[in-house]
Amino acid sequence: MAIANKLSAAKLKEKLAGNTHLTRWVTGLTAAPVLIFAVVWGDGTLFCGLAALASVAALWEYMGLIHPSATNRQRFLAGLPAFLMAPLVIFAAAAGLRSLVPALIMPYLLLLAAVAVRRYKNNPKAWHATAFELLAFGHVTIPICLAVIIRKNPMGVAWIFALLLIVFAGDIGAFYTGKTIGAHKLAPAVSPQKTVEGAVGGLFANLLMAGLFQFFFLPDVDLEVILLIAFLAGIAGQIGDLFISVLKRDSGIKDSSRLLPGHGGILDRIDALLMALPTAWMLIELLVKRSVS
Repeated sequence: MAIANKLSAAKLKEKLAGNTHLTRWVTGLTAAPVLIFAVVWGDGTLFCGLAALASVAALWEYMGLIHPSATNRQRFLAGLPAFLMAPLVIFAAAAGLRSLVPALIMPYLLLLAAVAVRRYKNNPKAWHATAFELLAFGHVTIPICLAVIIRKNPMGVAWIFALLLIVFAGDIGAFYTGKTIGAHKLAPAVSPQKTVEGAVGGLFANLLMAGLFQFFFLPDVDLEVILLIAFLAGIAGQIGDLFISVLKRDSGIKDSSRLLPGHGGILDRIDALLMALPTAWMLIELLVKRSVS
């Protein structure tokens, strides 16, 4: 029996290795229950913890894009201030201490400025890396903070699921539309596989998912409002995807890591979400309260 189980596991592993699509779906379906439980459980503390872990993991991968030839130790030291500060900022936002967030970020900015001054003596171009490290912190930590803030709001659980499903539906729609009927390159210098048809298919999937979610779970929100959020967040998500592709291409790296089989790393999985979240949060704050009232 043990031998048979080992053979079955080996066959499954071999099948997954040769089928990227199947691997993507298996990874996604395996991770989904963990994500769902973290979103719905309790007062959001578990979701906040998962968000902090995801932030640190994405920052680690980001440091690999900024310093592609660095050793793990050099990469760790370069990202250490961000690794320490990101969870503090996220938990401060979750605790409702929004005024504390700038107070936490300022020491980080001062530290990066001091590092840039020190690096300049030996390498006048080293400040470029410092600038990208600052970009990494803002690009990753601020959107994840906003996700935690959205989760704490009334109907926050529903909105988190709505945004996750809208963005992931757009990713899936763009991927399979592009594979099926893609003919016109969207940004060949950045990502040769992406097509205009795929981008349109992704936006259609964004809108379709938003309409379905509004009908079943957010009936108090005007349909045109959630469709506008889905459309603009979908565009922002595609820009975010392309931007991470720029960084990976410049670094000569295909995937930010191998943490998620079939997907790459955390950064590969949430690249669209990192741009979609701020867009959606702004529109929710501006439009949804007025729409519901």
